[in-house]
Amino acid sequence: MATATADSVASAQPRTLPHLLRLLGVSDKPVSQQWPRIMTWLEHNEASRELWTSFLANGYGLHLEQGMHSFNRPGPRRPLGKMC
Repeated sequence: MATATADSVASAQPRTLPHLLRLLGVSDKPVSQQWPRIMTWLEHNEASRELWTSFLANGYGLHLEQGMHSFNRPGPRRPLGKMC
């Protein structure tokens, strides 16, 4: 059974990219200013599966691949520029 402390910590973790951006105070900034704050947050926190999905759904997948060498995009890959 989870404790109240564990539950409150889990609920404080952002589950979506917009929530993380609001938490970091950069939701109205360009990606070039958001990204360093996101990377710093990721260095010190573990992102949930929902947050990773939100990164991908909001177009941040390439940033993740370039910024995090250990990031592996889930699902099939398709070469850029090739439409099937």
